[in-house]
Amino acid sequence: MDAFRASTCDGNPPDVKSPLLSNSFSPGFLPIAFSAALVTSALDAAPSAPVDKLSFFFEKHCYECHDDLTTKAGLDLYSLSTDLSDPESFAKWERIYDRIQNGEMPPRNRPNPATGEKRIFSDILSLPLAQAHAARKGTVLRRLNNQEYENTINDLLGIRLNLAETLPEDGRAQGFDTVGEALGISLIQMQRYLEAANEALDAAIAKTTAPPERTTVVATYPETRGAEKFLGDSWLKAPDGAVVFFREIGYPTGMLREAEAKTAGYYRIKITGYAYQSDKPVIFSVGGTSFARGSKKPRWGYFSLPPGKPTSVELHVWMDERFMVEITPKGIYDQQNLIRQEGIANYKGPGLAISSVELEGPIVHEFPTRGHQLIFEGIERKEVEPSNPDQKTKPWYVPEFEVITADPTGTVVPALTRFASAAFRREVDEEAIAPYVILFQGELTKGFPFEEAYRTALAAILCSPEFLYLREPEGRLDDNALAARLSYFLNRTLPDDGLKSAAAEKLLTTSPEALRSHADRLMASVHFARFIKDFTDGWLDLRDIEFTSPDLYTFNM
Repeated sequence: MDAFRASTCDGNPPDVKSPLLSNSFSPGFLPIAFSAALVTSALDAAPSAPVDKLSFFFEKHCYECHDDLTTKAGLDLYSLSTDLSDPESFAKWERIYDRIQNGEMPPRNRPNPATGEKRIFSDILSLPLAQAHAARKGTVLRRLNNQEYENTINDLLGIRLNLAETLPEDGRAQGFDTVGEALGISLIQMQRYLEAANEALDAAIAKTTAPPERTTVVATYPETRGAEKFLGDSWLKAPDGAVVFFREIGYPTGMLREAEAKTAGYYRIKITGYAYQSDKPVIFSVGGTSFARGSKKPRWGYFSLPPGKPTSVELHVWMDERFMVEITPKGIYDQQNLIRQEGIANYKGPGLAISSVELEGPIVHEFPTRGHQLIFEGIERKEVEPSNPDQKTKPWYVPEFEVITADPTGTVVPALTRFASAAFRREVDEEAIAPYVILFQGELTKGFPFEEAYRTALAAILCSPEFLYLREPEGRLDDNALAARLSYFLNRTLPDDGLKSAAAEKLLTTSPEALRSHADRLMASVHFARFIKDFTDGWLDLRDIEFTSPDLYTFNM
């Protein structure tokens, strides 16, 4: 655990202030000047090796073997560079220092330096070596990479957005995207951060006064729209009404239109069926598909159904709006094209029979979201009643809300302090949020209502270097920095309540047992799967595995 306690910034880096936003910043618009700086620690220029002060020692013990004529072991002390900022020169001077201190030089067949001589040598050379080392070991502040950014936003606000794929690709060093020097930033990236912040706030803030209605739909392939075109040709309708798939084909797919998520959220999917004309279970994948152009096709898992009576498998997944369930058989093929030659009714190969697909949801675990609660705790937000009360019964009705307060600044200061503390992964004071309060007041002055002005300040917090970078103190890590390192290492996201409580009590820096206990807890968390995925992606380059996978049909695997 000692590795976590070592600070990444032992120098004294200049402070990175919160961004200054222009008066043109408002929801939907970019600030004129908005950038985050990569900061490196820098001391004064590294000193030189004091050869003149060491000449007495070299004359007596070293020059005989290491002058410009003899150069034993390739060392010429006359021509050795004294520039300790040069890594090669520094390494040579460091080795000279170590070998004399350890008694390795001069060699045993030569007179050893007196104790006083060695002490004087050490006192003269140790300080410039230490200063040169300190000047070189500062590091770049590390930005959250795209996946960490997505995890952090989603976990902070209790939402599920695919933000990483909308950001410019992260740089990598030795295959990993967690190296500060490789994680640059650009104006395009800042624009995307701002857009992502507004998108996240939209998703987190409740637009209704009640959660979406939870419904259950039971869908079957014979009744799906367009099934008549495929039954008897690509699909076989079994005597019990199930539809049998005999192979993985591009068209028609196993998309089931009626098993569609009308609203984004968590859903329970229950698939009932059996292995057809097979004495072994048949494997299939369950995923999602959409008609939206360019949309990804998530794969939620692989399952199998045994032969005999119909059985069911269940899974709980997140489904984006308008995504449909798609079932695809795996490992069964009509390699001799017998279905086309003899007809699907006469085909004797194994198949996957699907009786029904049950879709239940959206399953709401919390309403409103934790992000909504974080944003509006202590703020009176009410629905604006429409002029005609009957409008609320119409399916097209969308509520409007307003914040009721006689003291906007007095109301927003504790709210921004609470939100910034959560986003910045440490407790902040009113001085730290002053730029965001000024931004809020400026938006009010321009005529924006409270909630829009408040959202502008929240978006600025989510674009601040305090949020986008892992800020750490000089020297030894404090508890907040240690909590952030541990959490981003093992769970790839911001610290949870347990870690924040331990940091507030300063247990992480004072109790090795507490630190180990929290490490064990994070490794037992469901989020530890993120570490496994991200680490193996970088270590084994698994992110590109689909580019090298052989075609199963072509190679009959």
